[in-house]
Formats: sequence, C-alpha cells, structure tokens
Amino acid sequence: MHVSALIKRPPKYESISVGILYILMNSIGIFTSSIIIAGILLEKSMRTSQCYRMMLCISVLGIIQQVIGLISGFLTIWPLENVYATKIAGALFEPMWMCMLYFIFLLSVNRLGIVSTSYVYKNWITSICNVLSLVSILLGLGFVIAFLTPNVTMRYDPYIYAWRYFHTTEAFIVAMFEACSLTPLSILSLVNYIGILIAIYRKVSSIHSGGAQIQLPL
Repeated sequence: MHVSALIKRPPKYESISVGILYILMNSIGIFTSSIIIAGILLEKSMRTSQCYRMMLCISVLGIIQQVIGLISGFLTIWPLENVYATKIAGALFEPMWMCMLYFIFLLSVNRLGIVSTSYVYKNWITSICNVLSLVSILLGLGFVIAFLTPNVTMRYDPYIYAWRYFHTTEAFIVAMFEACSLTPLSILSLVNYIGILIAIYRKVSSIHSGGAQIQLPL
C-alpha cells in the first residue's frame, strides 16, 4: 500500500493555509535572492572576488529552490494525483540543495584565508576552491541526471507538505550518499566558521588594544 494511503488527508482549510504560507515565504525569498544576485553582478569588485562568486552561486541555487518551493505552495492547494507529474521539479529540488551546501562549505574554506597572512596559503586556498567549485557543479549535475532516471524520483506529498523520495533501492543509495556527504561537510563548515569568528575576534581585540585599524580581505 502506498504511504500516502496510510496518512489521513489534511483538511482543505489547512492545506490552503500551508500553501499560502509556502507561496508567501518563497516569494519573499525569490525577491531577496534576486537583490543579492543583482548586487553582485552589478558591482565589479564583487564579481572579481572568489568569495562573492561563491555567494552568487549559492544565491542562484537558492533561487531555483525557492521557485520549486513556490510551486510546492500551489501543489499543496491543488495536489496532482500523478506521482511523476513533478519529477522534473523534484530532480532540481534536492540536487540544488546538495550543491548549495557544497558551496557553503567551500565558502567557509575560502574565508579561512582571513586567518592567515601568508599569500602562498591564500593562493593555495584560491586554487583549491576553484577546482572544488567545478567538482561541486559536476556533482550537482550528476544528481540531476540521477533524479531524472525512472528509478530515482523525488515527489511532493501534499499530505505531509514535503518533498520525499519514492522508495526504490536506487533512491535509497542516493539518499545515503547525500547523508554521508552532506553531514560531515555541514559539521566542517560550522567548525570553519567558528574558527574564523574566533580569529577575527582576536585580530580585532589585538588591533584595538594597539589603536590601529583592521581591514579584512574579501
């Protein structure tokens, strides 16, 4: 028996309320992400900075997710019976999320350059981030292709207001790879940012005690 058949269908007023909330939240997200993207593209100093280029990639991936989230709001109010009707949207939703987390990790690695004053180290980080950015994009495209195959499907379930895997062996393997790769990267990103905050705090404290000014690199 299909999982949705075991779940009681929510009242219509609840579905409408959740759908409207999804539409409003993602509309605001699309608007703010568009401002960030426009700001980076219009400012030359930002376009030439690797840090801001990564932020641009994160914003673009985020806006794709928000568009799909907007679609989710309409699917909550007017659900589709065909489980494969939203296959393309599902094929973009999860891979974009995964690729975005890869770039968030890379951004944390890039920002480690703040900690060091060695130009060799900073150049090394820049080169590594360039290579890993390309790898992240290729991984994202690989997951899009995987989700477009017949045996791996991410569909929107209006009964639980969430996107979920259509259970197959292949989908389980993809889900496990996602969990095993994103969980450690998320933890490492957190550790990196905590280290960066501590380093900035120490620099600011030492410079304030000396009466000088600090300028952090982009």
